[in-house]
Amino acid sequence: MVLTDADVAKFQAIYRSEFGKEISAEQAYEQGIKLVRLMSAVYRPMTKEQFEKIQKHREATLPLLINKITQDDLESRPQIMEGSQENESHKPIA
Repeated sequence: MVLTDADVAKFQAIYRSEFGKEISAEQAYEQGIKLVRLMSAVYRPMTKEQFEKIQKHREATLPLLINKITQDDLESRPQIMEGSQENESHKPIA
C-alpha cells in the first residue's frame, strides 16, 4: 500500500483540523497507512442479498428485543402494593 503525496497532505490537513496539531509528512504517512490497513481489515462491503437478510432478521427480532427490554424494566422497578409496609411508612404519624 502506498499513499501519494496528495494523500499525505490531505491527511495532515484533516489531522490539523481535528486535533489542532501539526504532524510531519512522515508521521502522516505512517498513520495514514495504519488507518488504511485498519479499514481494510474491518470494512467489508455487503451484497444486496446480505443486506436484505440482515434487515429481515432485524425486523423479526425487534419485537422480541422490545419485549425483553420492557420485561426487564418492569422487573427492575420496585413493586409497591397498596396496604404494604412501604406504604405504611410514608403515612404521617398522628
